[in-house]
Amino acid sequence: MKNKNQIQNTNPTLTENEKICLKSFQEGMDYPNEGYLHEIAPFSGKKLSGIISSMIQKGIIKVEEIKEFGISDCHWVIVNKPYAIEW
Repeated sequence: MKNKNQIQNTNPTLTENEKICLKSFQEGMDYPNEGYLHEIAPFSGKKLSGIISSMIQKGIIKVEEIKEFGISDCHWVIVNKPYAIEW
């Protein structure tokens, strides 16, 4: 069984919305190439969900679920190395 964050395609074609998300994720919030999804996502709702799913399948990003302080779950986005920018 494949890990959902496993890289599937080493040279995927990005949609315009994926390019917008990737740029936002690369800029990050506190750190380059990573951050809480709710702080760095340029979209929301079902639109964002579809884009995130596609980017994970293409191996562009990985997302980790974080549970802290008894509050609702947060998601930490990490841009995978081939797509990460250097700062």
